[in-house]
Amino acid sequence: MVSPTHRSRSRSARVAALLVAAVAFGSASAGAQIDNIMLVILDDVGVDLIAAYGAGDPANTPVIDGLAANGMRFENAWATPVCSPARAAMLTGRHGFRTGVGRGIGWFTAEFELSVDEVTIADLIAPTHASFAAGKWHLSAKDISDGFHPLLLGFEHHRGSLPNLGPLFGDGYFDYTRSVDGIPFPSTNYATTDTVDDALTLIATTPEPWFAWVSFNAPHGPFHVPPAELHTYALPPELTIDTVPIHGRAMLEALDTELGRLLTSMDPAVLADTTIIVVGDNGTGIQVVTEPHDPAKAKETVYQGGVHVPLIVSGPGVVPGSSCDALVNVTDIHETVVELAGHTSSAEDSFSFVPFLSDPDLPTLRTRNYTENFSPNGFGPFDEWQRAARDPRFKLIQFHDNGSLIPFAEEFYDLENDPLELVDLLAAGPLSPQAAASRAALTGYFSNLLKTWATAPDGPYVDLGQAMVGTAGTPQLAGDGDLIDNAPITFTLTDALPSAAMLLTLGLDMAPTGLKGGVLVPSLAPPGLVVSLVVGPTGTAVLPSTWPAGWPPGVGLFLQAWILDPAGPKNLVSSNALMAKP
Repeated sequence: MVSPTHRSRSRSARVAALLVAAVAFGSASAGAQIDNIMLVILDDVGVDLIAAYGAGDPANTPVIDGLAANGMRFENAWATPVCSPARAAMLTGRHGFRTGVGRGIGWFTAEFELSVDEVTIADLIAPTHASFAAGKWHLSAKDISDGFHPLLLGFEHHRGSLPNLGPLFGDGYFDYTRSVDGIPFPSTNYATTDTVDDALTLIATTPEPWFAWVSFNAPHGPFHVPPAELHTYALPPELTIDTVPIHGRAMLEALDTELGRLLTSMDPAVLADTTIIVVGDNGTGIQVVTEPHDPAKAKETVYQGGVHVPLIVSGPGVVPGSSCDALVNVTDIHETVVELAGHTSSAEDSFSFVPFLSDPDLPTLRTRNYTENFSPNGFGPFDEWQRAARDPRFKLIQFHDNGSLIPFAEEFYDLENDPLELVDLLAAGPLSPQAAASRAALTGYFSNLLKTWATAPDGPYVDLGQAMVGTAGTPQLAGDGDLIDNAPITFTLTDALPSAAMLLTLGLDMAPTGLKGGVLVPSLAPPGLVVSLVVGPTGTAVLPSTWPAGWPPGVGLFLQAWILDPAGPKNLVSSNALMAKP
Protein backbone atom coordinates (compact mmCIF):
# COMPACT_ATOMS: atom_id res chain seq x y z
CA MET A 1 0.00 0.00 0.00
CA VAL A 2 1.15 3.53 -0.70
CA SER A 3 2.11 5.20 2.57
CA PRO A 4 0.15 8.43 3.27
CA THR A 5 2.10 11.52 4.26
CA HIS A 6 1.29 14.67 6.21
CA ARG A 7 -0.62 17.34 4.30
CA SER A 8 -1.98 20.80 5.03
CA ARG A 9 -5.76 21.33 5.01
CA SER A 10 -5.48 24.66 3.21
CA ARG A 11 -8.58 24.88 1.04
CA SER A 12 -6.79 27.01 -1.54
CA ALA A 13 -4.35 24.15 -2.07
CA ARG A 14 -7.24 21.67 -2.29
CA VAL A 15 -9.12 23.73 -4.87
CA ALA A 16 -5.95 24.37 -6.88
CA ALA A 17 -5.27 20.65 -6.92
CA LEU A 18 -8.83 19.93 -8.03
CA LEU A 19 -8.48 22.35 -10.94
CA VAL A 20 -5.12 20.86 -11.92
CA ALA A 21 -6.67 17.42 -11.96
CA ALA A 22 -9.64 18.64 -14.02
CA VAL A 23 -7.36 20.21 -16.61
CA ALA A 24 -5.28 17.04 -16.73
CA PHE A 25 -8.32 14.89 -17.40
CA GLY A 26 -10.35 17.26 -19.62
CA SER A 27 -11.90 20.68 -19.71
CA ALA A 28 -14.42 21.59 -17.03
CA SER A 29 -18.06 21.73 -18.05
CA ALA A 30 -19.82 25.07 -17.96
CA GLY A 31 -22.51 24.12 -15.47
CA ALA A 32 -25.10 26.39 -13.89
CA GLN A 33 -23.96 28.80 -11.20
CA ILE A 34 -24.21 27.26 -7.75
CA ASP A 35 -25.49 29.93 -5.37
CA ASN A 36 -23.82 31.23 -2.25
CA ILE A 37 -25.29 30.10 1.06
CA MET A 38 -25.35 32.14 4.27
CA LEU A 39 -26.35 30.58 7.57
CA VAL A 40 -27.19 33.18 10.24
CA ILE A 41 -27.33 31.78 13.78
CA LEU A 42 -29.15 33.69 16.54
CA ASP A 43 -28.05 32.85 20.08
CA ASP A 44 -30.85 32.15 22.61
CA VAL A 45 -33.73 33.17 20.35
CA GLY A 46 -36.98 31.24 20.43
CA VAL A 47 -40.03 31.94 18.29
CA ASP A 48 -41.39 34.20 21.06
CA LEU A 49 -38.79 36.87 20.22
CA ILE A 50 -39.54 37.11 16.48
CA ALA A 51 -42.63 39.09 15.47
CA ALA A 52 -43.06 37.10 12.26
CA TYR A 53 -44.11 34.15 14.44
CA GLY A 54 -46.66 36.08 16.49
CA ALA A 55 -45.97 33.88 19.48
CA GLY A 56 -45.19 36.19 22.41
CA ASP A 57 -43.52 39.47 23.32
CA PRO A 58 -41.17 39.92 20.36
CA ALA A 59 -38.20 42.20 19.92
CA ASN A 60 -38.07 44.84 17.22
CA THR A 61 -36.54 42.85 14.34
CA PRO A 62 -37.64 44.40 11.03
CA VAL A 63 -34.81 42.85 9.01
CA ILE A 64 -35.49 39.29 10.18
CA ASP A 65 -39.24 39.84 9.78
CA GLY A 66 -38.56 41.18 6.28
CA LEU A 67 -36.64 38.01 5.38
CA ALA A 68 -39.66 36.02 6.56
CA ALA A 69 -42.02 38.21 4.53
CA ASN A 70 -39.92 37.68 1.41
CA GLY A 71 -39.10 34.06 2.09
CA MET A 72 -40.34 31.01 3.99
CA ARG A 73 -41.06 30.62 7.69
CA PHE A 74 -40.88 27.11 9.15
CA GLU A 75 -43.45 26.75 11.93
CA ASN A 76 -42.19 23.55 13.57
CA ALA A 77 -38.41 23.81 13.74
CA TRP A 78 -36.63 22.23 16.69
CA ALA A 79 -33.16 22.97 17.99
CA THR A 80 -31.43 21.73 21.13
CA PRO A 81 -31.87 23.28 24.59
CA VAL A 82 -28.38 24.89 24.65
CA CYS A 83 -25.78 26.33 22.27
CA SER A 84 -22.99 23.85 21.53
CA PRO A 85 -25.16 20.82 20.67
CA ALA A 86 -27.14 22.86 18.13
CA ARG A 87 -23.98 24.01 16.39
CA ALA A 88 -22.61 20.47 16.31
CA ALA A 89 -25.92 19.23 14.90
CA MET A 90 -25.97 21.86 12.16
CA LEU A 91 -22.40 21.11 11.11
CA THR A 92 -22.64 17.31 11.14
CA GLY A 93 -26.31 16.42 10.66
CA ARG A 94 -26.05 14.15 13.71
CA HIS A 95 -27.71 14.24 17.12
CA GLY A 96 -25.66 14.84 20.23
CA PHE A 97 -25.63 11.25 21.43
CA ARG A 98 -23.68 10.44 18.24
CA THR A 99 -21.23 13.39 18.41
CA GLY A 100 -20.90 13.47 22.19
CA VAL A 101 -21.97 17.13 22.39
CA GLY A 102 -24.93 17.35 24.75
CA ARG A 103 -24.12 20.47 26.77
CA GLY A 104 -22.26 23.73 26.33
CA ILE A 105 -18.51 23.21 25.91
CA GLY A 106 -16.44 25.17 28.43
CA TRP A 107 -13.55 26.79 26.59
CA PHE A 108 -11.16 26.90 29.55
CA THR A 109 -12.29 23.76 31.41
CA ALA A 110 -13.54 21.22 28.87
CA GLU A 111 -11.73 17.97 28.23
CA PHE A 112 -14.04 17.29 25.29
CA GLU A 113 -14.82 19.03 22.00
CA LEU A 114 -16.55 18.17 18.74
CA SER A 115 -14.22 15.63 17.14
CA VAL A 116 -12.27 16.77 14.09
CA ASP A 117 -13.09 13.34 12.66
CA GLU A 118 -16.71 14.46 12.20
CA VAL A 119 -17.73 15.08 8.58
CA THR A 120 -19.02 18.64 8.32
CA ILE A 121 -20.81 20.82 5.81
CA ALA A 122 -17.50 22.48 4.97
CA ASP A 123 -15.90 19.11 4.21
CA LEU A 124 -18.68 17.94 1.93
CA ILE A 125 -18.98 21.07 -0.19
CA ALA A 126 -15.23 21.78 -0.43
CA PRO A 127 -14.98 20.69 -4.10
CA THR A 128 -17.21 23.59 -5.17
CA HIS A 129 -17.61 26.05 -2.28
CA ALA A 130 -15.28 28.02 -0.07
CA SER A 131 -16.40 27.99 3.57
CA PHE A 132 -15.75 30.59 6.25
CA ALA A 133 -17.10 31.33 9.71
CA ALA A 134 -17.65 34.67 11.44
CA GLY A 135 -18.68 35.13 15.06
CA LYS A 136 -19.22 32.72 17.94
CA TRP A 137 -17.91 29.15 17.61
CA HIS A 138 -18.45 27.37 20.97
CA LEU A 139 -17.48 23.86 19.85
CA SER A 140 -13.87 23.61 20.99
CA ALA A 141 -11.68 23.50 24.08
CA LYS A 142 -8.55 25.57 24.59
CA ASP A 143 -6.49 22.61 25.79
CA ILE A 144 -7.39 20.41 22.79
CA SER A 145 -7.58 22.25 19.45
CA ASP A 146 -7.20 25.77 20.82
CA GLY A 147 -8.28 28.36 18.26
CA PHE A 148 -7.69 26.18 15.23
CA HIS A 149 -10.78 24.01 15.67
CA PRO A 150 -12.91 25.73 12.96
CA LEU A 151 -10.10 25.20 10.45
CA LEU A 152 -9.69 21.56 11.44
CA LEU A 153 -13.40 21.08 10.75
CA GLY A 154 -13.05 22.29 7.17
CA PHE A 155 -13.53 26.05 7.25
CA GLU A 156 -11.00 28.09 5.32
CA HIS A 157 -11.22 31.01 7.75
CA HIS A 158 -12.74 31.87 11.12
CA ARG A 159 -12.96 35.27 12.76
CA GLY A 160 -14.76 35.78 16.03
CA SER A 161 -15.07 34.57 19.61
CA LEU A 162 -14.38 30.93 20.37
CA PRO A 163 -16.35 30.67 23.66
CA ASN A 164 -19.18 32.75 25.11
CA LEU A 165 -18.26 36.31 25.97
CA GLY A 166 -18.53 36.36 29.74
CA PRO A 167 -20.76 36.04 32.81
CA LEU A 168 -24.39 37.08 33.06
CA PHE A 169 -23.52 40.77 33.45
CA GLY A 170 -20.41 42.56 32.27
CA ASP A 171 -18.69 44.27 29.39
CA GLY A 172 -17.79 41.15 27.42
CA TYR A 173 -19.40 42.47 24.24
CA PHE A 174 -17.04 45.46 24.34
CA ASP A 175 -13.92 43.72 25.67
CA TYR A 176 -13.26 40.17 24.53
CA THR A 177 -10.75 37.93 22.77
CA ARG A 178 -11.32 37.71 19.05
CA SER A 179 -9.71 34.83 17.19
CA VAL A 180 -8.47 35.29 13.62
CA ASP A 181 -7.74 31.86 12.10
CA GLY A 182 -6.67 30.60 15.51
CA ILE A 183 -4.62 33.59 16.60
CA PRO A 184 -6.09 35.53 19.56
CA PHE A 185 -6.39 39.33 19.51
CA PRO A 186 -7.99 41.63 22.08
CA SER A 187 -11.03 43.51 20.80
CA THR A 188 -12.82 46.51 22.28
CA ASN A 189 -15.27 46.80 19.41
CA TYR A 190 -18.89 45.79 19.91
CA ALA A 191 -18.98 42.03 19.26
CA THR A 192 -22.14 42.11 17.15
CA THR A 193 -20.58 44.78 14.94
CA ASP A 194 -17.33 42.81 14.75
CA THR A 195 -19.23 39.78 13.49
CA VAL A 196 -20.74 41.73 10.61
CA ASP A 197 -17.44 43.47 9.82
CA ASP A 198 -15.70 40.09 9.71
CA ALA A 199 -18.43 38.56 7.56
CA LEU A 200 -18.20 41.43 5.07
CA THR A 201 -14.41 41.15 4.92
CA LEU A 202 -14.57 37.41 4.28
CA ILE A 203 -17.30 37.80 1.65
CA ALA A 204 -15.24 40.44 -0.16
CA THR A 205 -12.09 38.31 -0.17
CA THR A 206 -13.61 34.89 -0.94
CA PRO A 207 -14.31 33.72 -4.50
CA GLU A 208 -17.87 32.69 -5.23
CA PRO A 209 -19.60 30.42 -4.62
CA TRP A 210 -19.17 30.34 -0.84
CA PHE A 211 -20.81 29.11 2.35
CA ALA A 212 -20.85 31.65 5.17
CA TRP A 213 -21.39 30.57 8.80
CA VAL A 214 -22.41 33.84 10.50
CA SER A 215 -22.98 33.17 14.18
CA PHE A 216 -23.94 36.04 16.47
CA ASN A 217 -23.31 36.05 20.21
CA ALA A 218 -26.47 38.11 20.82
CA PRO A 219 -28.76 38.13 22.61
CA HIS A 220 -26.92 35.63 24.85
CA GLY A 221 -25.43 37.18 28.00
CA PRO A 222 -23.57 39.07 29.24
CA PHE A 223 -26.54 41.44 29.21
CA HIS A 224 -25.69 45.07 28.55
CA VAL A 225 -26.74 48.33 26.90
CA PRO A 226 -26.02 48.07 23.16
CA PRO A 227 -24.71 51.08 21.22
CA ALA A 228 -27.55 53.60 21.04
CA GLU A 229 -27.53 53.82 17.24
CA LEU A 230 -28.33 50.11 16.93
CA HIS A 231 -31.62 49.95 18.85
CA THR A 232 -34.75 51.96 19.64
CA TYR A 233 -35.47 50.87 23.23
CA ALA A 234 -35.63 53.32 26.14
CA LEU A 235 -33.59 51.20 28.53
CA PRO A 236 -33.85 51.52 32.32
CA PRO A 237 -30.94 53.29 33.99
CA GLU A 238 -29.90 50.15 35.88
CA LEU A 239 -29.30 46.67 34.50
CA THR A 240 -30.75 44.11 36.91
CA ILE A 241 -32.38 40.71 36.70
CA ASP A 242 -35.72 42.50 36.43
CA THR A 243 -34.61 44.65 33.48
CA VAL A 244 -32.87 41.86 31.54
CA PRO A 245 -35.93 41.10 29.35
CA ILE A 246 -35.87 44.56 27.76
CA HIS A 247 -32.08 44.63 27.55
CA GLY A 248 -32.14 41.24 25.79
CA ARG A 249 -34.63 42.59 23.27
CA ALA A 250 -32.46 45.66 22.67
CA MET A 251 -29.50 43.33 22.07
CA LEU A 252 -31.55 41.38 19.53
CA GLU A 253 -32.63 44.58 17.79
CA ALA A 254 -28.96 45.61 17.61
CA LEU A 255 -28.22 42.27 15.96
CA ASP A 256 -31.09 42.84 13.54
CA THR A 257 -29.74 46.29 12.67
CA GLU A 258 -26.29 44.91 12.01
CA LEU A 259 -27.72 42.03 9.98
CA GLY A 260 -29.40 44.68 7.84
CA ARG A 261 -26.04 46.38 7.37
CA LEU A 262 -24.52 43.06 6.33
CA LEU A 263 -27.15 42.47 3.66
CA THR A 264 -27.27 46.01 2.30
CA SER A 265 -23.45 46.22 2.18
CA MET A 266 -23.18 43.17 -0.06
CA ASP A 267 -22.95 43.61 -3.82
CA PRO A 268 -26.60 43.38 -4.97
CA ALA A 269 -25.66 40.77 -7.59
CA VAL A 270 -23.95 38.65 -4.94
CA LEU A 271 -26.89 39.01 -2.57
CA ALA A 272 -29.28 37.99 -5.35
CA ASP A 273 -27.33 34.74 -5.72
CA THR A 274 -27.33 34.00 -1.98
CA THR A 275 -29.70 31.73 -0.08
CA ILE A 276 -30.04 33.05 3.48
CA ILE A 277 -31.00 30.74 6.34
CA VAL A 278 -31.75 32.31 9.74
CA VAL A 279 -32.11 29.99 12.74
CA GLY A 280 -32.11 30.12 16.53
CA ASP A 281 -29.69 27.76 18.25
CA ASN A 282 -32.05 27.16 21.19
CA GLY A 283 -35.00 28.71 22.92
CA THR A 284 -35.04 32.08 24.63
CA GLY A 285 -32.93 32.45 27.78
CA ILE A 286 -34.69 32.08 31.10
CA GLN A 287 -33.84 35.68 32.04
CA VAL A 288 -35.40 37.09 28.86
CA VAL A 289 -38.70 35.17 28.45
CA THR A 290 -41.88 36.97 29.43
CA GLU A 291 -45.46 35.85 30.02
CA PRO A 292 -47.19 33.73 28.94
CA HIS A 293 -43.96 31.79 28.52
CA ASP A 294 -42.53 30.05 31.58
CA PRO A 295 -38.83 30.51 32.47
CA ALA A 296 -38.88 26.96 33.87
CA LYS A 297 -39.70 25.72 30.36
CA ALA A 298 -37.31 27.91 28.38
CA LYS A 299 -33.64 27.49 27.42
CA GLU A 300 -31.87 24.47 28.99
CA THR A 301 -35.04 22.37 28.83
CA VAL A 302 -36.58 20.18 26.15
CA TYR A 303 -39.94 21.91 26.53
CA GLN A 304 -41.11 23.99 23.57
CA GLY A 305 -39.72 27.14 25.11
CA GLY A 306 -36.27 25.58 25.06
CA VAL A 307 -36.26 24.05 21.58
CA HIS A 308 -38.93 25.68 19.35
CA VAL A 309 -36.91 28.15 17.30
CA PRO A 310 -37.32 30.41 14.28
CA LEU A 311 -36.14 29.01 10.97
CA ILE A 312 -36.46 31.40 8.04
CA VAL A 313 -35.14 30.90 4.51
CA SER A 314 -34.96 33.58 1.84
CA GLY A 315 -33.33 33.54 -1.57
CA PRO A 316 -33.50 32.13 -5.11
CA GLY A 317 -36.31 29.64 -5.61
CA VAL A 318 -37.96 30.21 -2.22
CA VAL A 319 -41.71 30.88 -2.27
CA PRO A 320 -42.00 34.45 -0.91
CA GLY A 321 -44.25 35.14 2.06
CA SER A 322 -44.84 31.45 2.72
CA SER A 323 -44.92 29.24 5.78
CA CYS A 324 -44.30 25.52 6.13
CA ASP A 325 -45.71 23.21 8.82
CA ALA A 326 -43.32 20.32 8.21
CA LEU A 327 -41.31 18.97 11.14
CA VAL A 328 -37.70 20.11 10.77
CA ASN A 329 -34.63 19.95 12.98
CA VAL A 330 -31.37 21.87 13.20
CA THR A 331 -29.67 18.66 12.05
CA ASP A 332 -31.48 19.24 8.73
CA ILE A 333 -29.44 22.37 8.06
CA HIS A 334 -26.50 20.07 7.30
CA GLU A 335 -28.17 18.15 4.47
CA THR A 336 -29.97 21.27 3.21
CA VAL A 337 -26.79 23.31 2.78
CA VAL A 338 -25.00 20.33 1.25
CA GLU A 339 -27.82 19.85 -1.28
CA LEU A 340 -27.96 23.57 -2.10
CA ALA A 341 -24.25 23.33 -2.88
CA GLY A 342 -24.84 20.40 -5.23
CA HIS A 343 -23.59 17.53 -3.08
CA THR A 344 -24.94 14.70 -0.92
CA SER A 345 -24.46 13.51 2.64
CA SER A 346 -25.14 10.30 4.54
CA ALA A 347 -25.56 11.95 7.96
CA GLU A 348 -27.90 9.74 9.97
CA ASP A 349 -30.19 12.40 11.39
CA SER A 350 -30.42 14.99 8.60
CA PHE A 351 -33.22 15.53 6.07
CA SER A 352 -32.93 18.25 3.45
CA PHE A 353 -35.76 20.78 3.53
CA VAL A 354 -34.88 22.02 0.03
CA PRO A 355 -38.05 20.45 -1.47
CA PHE A 356 -40.22 22.61 0.79
CA LEU A 357 -38.62 25.85 -0.40
CA SER A 358 -40.50 25.63 -3.69
CA ASP A 359 -43.54 23.78 -2.32
CA PRO A 360 -44.26 24.43 1.37
CA ASP A 361 -47.35 22.23 1.33
CA LEU A 362 -45.47 19.00 0.66
CA PRO A 363 -46.03 16.28 3.30
CA THR A 364 -43.49 16.35 6.11
CA LEU A 365 -40.39 14.26 5.44
CA ARG A 366 -40.02 13.59 9.14
CA THR A 367 -42.72 11.59 10.86
CA ARG A 368 -40.92 12.26 14.15
CA ASN A 369 -38.73 15.02 15.51
CA TYR A 370 -36.13 14.61 18.26
CA THR A 371 -34.07 16.72 20.62
CA GLU A 372 -32.04 16.11 23.77
CA ASN A 373 -29.87 17.58 26.49
CA PHE A 374 -27.32 15.53 28.46
CA SER A 375 -24.27 15.83 30.67
CA PRO A 376 -21.42 15.31 30.84
CA ASN A 377 -20.33 15.73 27.23
CA GLY A 378 -19.07 12.49 25.74
CA PHE A 379 -20.63 9.16 24.93
CA GLY A 380 -22.11 8.20 28.27
CA PRO A 381 -23.15 7.02 30.66
CA PHE A 382 -24.86 10.36 31.30
CA ASP A 383 -25.53 11.78 34.75
CA GLU A 384 -28.56 13.57 33.30
CA TRP A 385 -30.34 13.04 30.00
CA GLN A 386 -33.53 14.75 28.86
CA ARG A 387 -35.02 13.54 25.58
CA ALA A 388 -38.05 14.68 23.64
CA ALA A 389 -39.75 13.37 20.51
CA ARG A 390 -42.87 14.53 18.73
CA ASP A 391 -45.13 13.67 15.84
CA PRO A 392 -47.28 16.32 14.13
CA ARG A 393 -49.51 16.57 17.20
CA PHE A 394 -48.17 14.89 20.34
CA LYS A 395 -44.89 15.15 22.24
CA LEU A 396 -43.22 12.71 24.65
CA ILE A 397 -40.50 13.76 27.11
CA GLN A 398 -38.31 11.31 29.00
CA PHE A 399 -36.01 12.11 31.92
CA HIS A 400 -33.01 9.90 32.72
CA ASP A 401 -30.34 10.07 35.43
CA ASN A 402 -27.42 8.11 36.90
CA GLY A 403 -26.47 6.59 33.56
CA SER A 404 -29.75 4.70 33.19
CA LEU A 405 -31.31 4.16 29.77
CA ILE A 406 -34.67 3.66 31.48
CA PRO A 407 -36.46 6.95 32.18
CA PHE A 408 -37.36 7.78 35.77
CA ALA A 409 -40.16 10.09 34.59
CA GLU A 410 -42.18 10.87 31.47
CA GLU A 411 -44.46 13.69 30.35
CA PHE A 412 -46.79 13.77 27.35
CA TYR A 413 -48.38 16.79 25.67
CA ASP A 414 -50.90 17.64 22.96
CA LEU A 415 -49.07 20.44 21.11
CA GLU A 416 -51.98 21.06 18.79
CA ASN A 417 -54.24 22.14 21.68
CA ASP A 418 -51.64 22.96 24.33
CA PRO A 419 -48.60 24.62 22.69
CA LEU A 420 -47.34 25.98 26.04
CA GLU A 421 -47.35 22.46 27.53
CA LEU A 422 -49.52 23.30 30.51
CA VAL A 423 -51.30 19.93 30.80
CA ASP A 424 -49.35 16.68 31.10
CA LEU A 425 -51.72 14.13 29.60
CA LEU A 426 -50.13 11.32 31.61
CA ALA A 427 -51.12 13.08 34.84
CA ALA A 428 -54.50 14.26 33.57
CA GLY A 429 -56.11 10.86 33.19
CA PRO A 430 -56.58 8.07 30.64
CA LEU A 431 -55.25 8.81 27.19
CA SER A 432 -57.52 8.89 24.18
CA PRO A 433 -56.93 6.07 21.67
CA GLN A 434 -55.13 8.52 19.33
CA ALA A 435 -52.91 9.82 22.14
CA ALA A 436 -52.17 6.30 23.40
CA ALA A 437 -51.15 5.20 19.90
CA SER A 438 -48.92 8.25 19.55
CA ARG A 439 -47.24 7.62 22.89
CA ALA A 440 -46.55 4.01 21.97
CA ALA A 441 -45.07 5.03 18.62
CA LEU A 442 -42.88 7.72 20.19
CA THR A 443 -41.68 5.28 22.86
CA GLY A 444 -40.72 2.88 20.07
CA TYR A 445 -38.93 5.71 18.29
CA PHE A 446 -36.81 6.33 21.39
CA SER A 447 -35.97 2.63 21.56
CA ASN A 448 -34.95 2.49 17.90
CA LEU A 449 -32.65 5.48 18.36
CA LEU A 450 -30.94 3.67 21.21
CA LYS A 451 -30.49 0.61 19.01
CA THR A 452 -28.85 2.62 16.22
CA TRP A 453 -26.61 4.23 18.81
CA ALA A 454 -25.59 0.90 20.30
CA THR A 455 -24.89 -0.65 16.90
CA ALA A 456 -23.18 2.35 15.28
CA PRO A 457 -20.23 1.13 13.21
CA ASP A 458 -16.91 1.51 15.00
CA GLY A 459 -14.71 -0.21 12.43
CA PRO A 460 -12.70 -1.50 10.98
CA TYR A 461 -14.30 0.04 7.84
CA VAL A 462 -16.64 2.99 8.34
CA ASP A 463 -18.55 4.53 5.45
CA LEU A 464 -18.49 8.32 5.94
CA GLY A 465 -20.70 9.03 2.94
CA GLN A 466 -20.06 12.13 0.78
CA ALA A 467 -20.45 10.40 -2.59
CA MET A 468 -21.64 12.39 -5.63
CA VAL A 469 -24.07 11.06 -8.19
CA GLY A 470 -22.27 10.24 -11.44
CA THR A 471 -23.19 9.11 -14.92
CA ALA A 472 -23.25 5.42 -13.94
CA GLY A 473 -24.71 5.83 -10.46
CA THR A 474 -23.23 6.76 -7.09
CA PRO A 475 -19.68 5.40 -6.77
CA GLN A 476 -19.15 3.35 -3.63
CA LEU A 477 -15.85 2.44 -1.99
CA ALA A 478 -15.74 -0.53 0.41
CA GLY A 479 -13.04 -2.42 2.28
CA ASP A 480 -12.54 -6.03 3.28
CA GLY A 481 -9.92 -7.79 5.39
CA ASP A 482 -8.48 -7.66 8.90
CA LEU A 483 -6.50 -4.55 9.79
CA ILE A 484 -3.55 -6.37 11.35
CA ASP A 485 0.13 -6.37 10.44
CA ASN A 486 0.78 -7.63 6.89
CA ALA A 487 -2.77 -9.00 6.50
CA PRO A 488 -4.28 -8.96 2.98
CA ILE A 489 -6.95 -6.29 2.47
CA THR A 490 -8.99 -5.27 -0.55
CA PHE A 491 -10.64 -1.98 -1.44
CA THR A 492 -13.38 -2.18 -4.06
CA LEU A 493 -14.97 0.65 -6.03
CA THR A 494 -18.35 0.04 -7.69
CA ASP A 495 -20.89 2.03 -9.73
CA ALA A 496 -18.30 4.31 -11.31
CA LEU A 497 -18.13 5.42 -14.94
CA PRO A 498 -16.59 2.46 -16.85
CA SER A 499 -12.98 2.87 -18.01
CA ALA A 500 -12.72 6.37 -16.52
CA ALA A 501 -9.50 7.77 -15.10
CA MET A 502 -9.57 8.11 -11.31
CA LEU A 503 -7.47 9.22 -8.37
CA LEU A 504 -7.53 7.43 -5.01
CA THR A 505 -6.79 10.01 -2.30
CA LEU A 506 -5.45 9.02 1.09
CA GLY A 507 -5.12 10.82 4.41
CA LEU A 508 -4.66 10.36 8.15
CA ASP A 509 -6.57 11.60 11.18
CA MET A 510 -3.38 12.34 13.08
CA ALA A 511 -3.17 15.61 15.02
CA PRO A 512 -2.84 18.47 14.45
CA THR A 513 -4.19 18.44 10.90
CA GLY A 514 -7.07 16.02 11.33
CA LEU A 515 -7.08 14.98 7.67
CA LYS A 516 -10.12 12.99 6.72
CA GLY A 517 -12.37 11.98 3.86
CA GLY A 518 -14.32 14.66 2.08
CA VAL A 519 -11.49 17.16 1.93
CA LEU A 520 -8.97 14.95 0.17
CA VAL A 521 -9.58 16.29 -3.30
CA PRO A 522 -7.19 15.13 -6.02
CA SER A 523 -3.66 16.42 -5.73
CA LEU A 524 -0.50 15.95 -7.72
CA ALA A 525 1.47 17.00 -4.63
CA PRO A 526 4.10 14.88 -2.84
CA PRO A 527 3.95 11.13 -3.53
CA GLY A 528 2.23 8.89 -1.09
CA LEU A 529 -1.08 10.76 -0.95
CA VAL A 530 -2.60 10.02 -4.36
CA VAL A 531 -2.73 6.91 -6.54
CA SER A 532 -3.65 7.23 -10.24
CA LEU A 533 -5.87 4.39 -11.46
CA VAL A 534 -8.44 3.50 -14.12
CA VAL A 535 -11.95 2.19 -13.51
CA GLY A 536 -12.60 -1.23 -15.03
CA PRO A 537 -14.84 -1.76 -18.07
CA THR A 538 -17.77 -2.76 -15.85
CA GLY A 539 -17.53 0.31 -13.64
CA THR A 540 -15.57 -1.36 -10.85
CA ALA A 541 -12.01 -1.23 -9.55
CA VAL A 542 -10.54 -3.88 -7.24
CA LEU A 543 -7.50 -2.74 -5.29
CA PRO A 544 -5.74 -5.55 -3.41
CA SER A 545 -3.14 -4.53 -0.84
CA THR A 546 -1.64 -5.39 2.55
CA TRP A 547 -2.21 -3.63 5.84
CA PRO A 548 1.11 -2.04 6.85
CA ALA A 549 3.02 -3.47 9.79
CA GLY A 550 3.38 -1.19 12.78
CA TRP A 551 0.34 0.97 12.00
CA PRO A 552 -0.24 3.37 14.94
CA PRO A 553 -3.06 2.17 17.21
CA GLY A 554 -6.25 4.21 16.93
CA VAL A 555 -5.16 6.10 13.82
CA GLY A 556 -7.55 5.96 10.90
CA LEU A 557 -6.69 5.82 7.22
CA PHE A 558 -9.15 7.75 5.02
CA LEU A 559 -9.68 6.92 1.37
CA GLN A 560 -11.80 8.52 -1.31
CA ALA A 561 -11.94 7.96 -5.08
CA TRP A 562 -12.33 10.85 -7.52
CA ILE A 563 -13.47 9.78 -11.00
CA LEU A 564 -13.41 11.68 -14.26
CA ASP A 565 -17.12 12.02 -15.05
CA PRO A 566 -18.95 14.78 -16.96
CA ALA A 567 -21.85 14.53 -14.50
CA GLY A 568 -19.87 16.20 -11.72
CA PRO A 569 -18.49 19.65 -10.93
CA LYS A 570 -15.25 20.26 -12.83
CA ASN A 571 -15.91 16.94 -14.63
CA LEU A 572 -15.23 15.00 -11.42
CA VAL A 573 -17.37 12.99 -9.03
CA SER A 574 -16.32 11.42 -5.73
CA SER A 575 -17.04 8.11 -4.11
CA ASN A 576 -17.98 7.93 -0.47
CA ALA A 577 -15.17 8.57 1.98
CA LEU A 578 -14.07 5.38 3.73
CA MET A 579 -12.23 5.12 7.02
CA ALA A 580 -10.13 2.07 7.89
CA LYS A 581 -9.31 2.16 11.60
CA PRO A 582 -7.93 -0.80 13.55
